[in-house]
Amino acid sequence: MSFSFEGGAHRTKTTMTSVKELKKAKRKLKTAITKSLTDLAGRLSESKPDRTGIKAVLEGIEERKQEVLSLMEELEFALEKEERTDEAEKVGDEADSLIGKIDQETSQARSFLASIGISSKALASTSVDTQECNPHVANSEPRKQLERIRIPMFTGNKLEFQQWFAAFSTCVDTTSLAPRFKMLRLESCLRGEAAETIKSLGYSEFAYNQATYRRKSEIS
Repeated sequence: MSFSFEGGAHRTKTTMTSVKELKKAKRKLKTAITKSLTDLAGRLSESKPDRTGIKAVLEGIEERKQEVLSLMEELEFALEKEERTDEAEKVGDEADSLIGKIDQETSQARSFLASIGISSKALASTSVDTQECNPHVANSEPRKQLERIRIPMFTGNKLEFQQWFAAFSTCVDTTSLAPRFKMLRLESCLRGEAAETIKSLGYSEFAYNQATYRRKSEIS
């Protein structure tokens, strides 16, 4: 009995350390983005803007944006794993706000490059895959953004499986998230009998594949 308690305490400590590291990395990336946005504004204000430099800075911002959104999604999942739902929701709102800020402050640069016919990966709209699977970038306009998709809790009721699986597949299974984060997300969406079927599988890619296979096979 004492061994089980110590193991639980260890897992909690590990998760807290992970949350702390993720928050630190998030702050670092957001600071880098802020500096790049300031740099971009300065370049655009020059009498003869350096198109090559603007393109490079813009693409750097886009890369960092994707990095920080991925990191914030990991942080959101980690907080949900600890049942810190209020904090997790705040991270989601923070991601939405960040997207709006970046899109607003880079719009002039994108228009400038498009007007002189320069191609840039930062000018392209978000891919269909990302729009469908990452709720934070489905719509970069905060006022127009649809409410983020919430995955319902699944307890094993076969009548509810199709709806649950459609949401989980769209928001988690088809994304590029690492298997361990998919597994954490899966665990957070299951209760009761459904949760027992994947208990103790671990967090490897094999474990995640086994977990999804079990869910499908038990319902079919």
